[in-house]
Amino acid sequence: MAGVFRAAVIAATAAVLLLCAQPCKGEIVTAVFFPVMDATLIEKNSVAQQAGNSRGKLLFSGRSATGTLFRALVKFDVSQVPAGASVKSASLSLGFELPQDLSDRPVGKVTVHRVTTSWGEGPSSSERGGGKPAQPADPTWLYAAYSDRTWNTKGGDFEQNPSGTHLPNDYDQASVTGSGLANDVQAWLAQPSDNYGWIIRVDETENMTARKFHSSEADEALVDGPRLTLTLDIPNHRAVAARARFRREDSDGIEGEISFSQAFPGASTRVAVQLAGLDQRVGNYHVHSLPLFAPGGGAELVGTVAGATCSDTLGHWDPAGVADASGCTAPARQHLMAPTACEVGDLSGKHGPLQDKSDVSVVLYDPDLPLTGPTGILFRSVVLHHAATDARVTCATIEPKAPQLVALANFSSTALGGHVLLMQDAAAGSGTGNTETTLIVSMRDPNAPAAADTQVYQHNWHVHELAGDTCSDVGGHFNPRQVCSTCDAYTQTCGSSPSAQPQCEVGDLSHKHGVLTLTDKVVVSIFRDVDLPLVSGDLAVAGRTIGIHQANLGTLLQACATMELQAPASNDGSGTSGGSSVSLIVIVIPVVAAAGIALLALVLYRTRRTGSRAVPVSSYKEMMSKETDPDLKSAGSVFDDMELDDGNPQDHGDSFV
Repeated sequence: MAGVFRAAVIAATAAVLLLCAQPCKGEIVTAVFFPVMDATLIEKNSVAQQAGNSRGKLLFSGRSATGTLFRALVKFDVSQVPAGASVKSASLSLGFELPQDLSDRPVGKVTVHRVTTSWGEGPSSSERGGGKPAQPADPTWLYAAYSDRTWNTKGGDFEQNPSGTHLPNDYDQASVTGSGLANDVQAWLAQPSDNYGWIIRVDETENMTARKFHSSEADEALVDGPRLTLTLDIPNHRAVAARARFRREDSDGIEGEISFSQAFPGASTRVAVQLAGLDQRVGNYHVHSLPLFAPGGGAELVGTVAGATCSDTLGHWDPAGVADASGCTAPARQHLMAPTACEVGDLSGKHGPLQDKSDVSVVLYDPDLPLTGPTGILFRSVVLHHAATDARVTCATIEPKAPQLVALANFSSTALGGHVLLMQDAAAGSGTGNTETTLIVSMRDPNAPAAADTQVYQHNWHVHELAGDTCSDVGGHFNPRQVCSTCDAYTQTCGSSPSAQPQCEVGDLSHKHGVLTLTDKVVVSIFRDVDLPLVSGDLAVAGRTIGIHQANLGTLLQACATMELQAPASNDGSGTSGGSSVSLIVIVIPVVAAAGIALLALVLYRTRRTGSRAVPVSSYKEMMSKETDPDLKSAGSVFDDMELDDGNPQDHGDSFV
């Protein structure tokens, strides 16, 4: 019957994908990039007088009152743009500083030209146009990298025809556009080694046209520093979007949401903060490590609560282990140039607190706030802190906007206690969605030493080939590619990084994510796996078993649970459970009769095998209410409020990041 079960799972998923067909194609996305290098060239024709300004807070371009010429260099790393992307448009934003005396100052035309020679970035720093004596690697008027490599032409090597232009209105922000910018980026995507960035020129035909604007080292770098915005057509791709929603009745009067979207890994994340009811009491806000657990002994996760329950989210999300975040002050120029200055989740440190505000509506861009991957924030939480006491006012789980496939391995009736929840974008199988699977592990070992003890119990864990009620009939490790796990090279090629995970056995969770470290209290961990598809082809793991080995890295299996695909349910945001496996069949049959029949077979089989129906995600609370372990009742791993599909097509095809 295990084969029937897996066939039913696959057929049910096919039906789900048909219901969620809207995102099954690529989309137009917008991605924002911040510079990796910038500097000012200062006209000095004597080798002995070469001046540099690589690390100053300002860039300069144009002619000074005395006729000295300045040009600015800027470079962006676009290597993370997915292969096959077509650049539809590009714009370069520059934040100008106002001159002290606006009288008799010409408004100079800004032109941007593609640089044709590589250049360096040295340590020199000056807040004045004259710069400082050139240091090694500084680009100067004569040198592309002082004092090793000269330019072929004084003042920099670049294409004479501009890639983009801008004529400022008085002294406003500059947004340089032009088809040439898009063509340059497209060429860099095809040949990354040719990416030497752009040189920025301001009217060089007369004096007093010099302009100064914020560099990537400026205090305002994330707000007014140079910024490249690309509109991209990416085949078979969709941006990842999520949100933390705050409901007035559950969030101490605060209402709204903080939404996140990222065009692709490596792009800056767009953060849209729209909150009301703050009443000037909220100060700092952060991403915290864990999702939000239900209060009052519930076993599910919920969207939002207020007060002390927010302590379950643990501390700030800080995967880099920043020892001292005191240097992380908004607008976080330190963060842009040295990400380790800030915790990933320190939103107020990077962008400023919500101090003295009743309502907030602002859009931010964060270059180090990934949604997915090992350091991703998806399925973690946002916590709002009290301005005066720093107490946690309210918190909300960061939920994906896209429909999710969900599988559950329930260990509550085994020698261990807990459960493993697996979630994957429903469009992953069609080639457009985020393909990684998130695992939320809530487990304990009742035989382990007390949590206060320094000892812990370590367990290997794997996906095994078959579904089974006991560990004796689950087969070996799931290894459809026949990877040689006993070969010497295995431990060198198989690992936790997204590039190394596909080199492992598909089911080797220990090598991909580390052993499970358990105590007598529930330990909650979140893992990301790019090679653990729930329903896609021969690699699918839904319907198979997670086996946890004995403590102290024992070889024998101690506990096993089948990963059962959960019937999806839509949620209207009210927090009420919705949908069941029966209602899903009613919806699916008009779409594809065969899938409906398979779903019916799945329900009948599970009823016969376990005496219960297929359990929707939103009904998980009911199932877990039978949990007898008091520690497991205080933690869980399914969103009661998790949105699988709210019927709004814009939520599943967000074209912004």
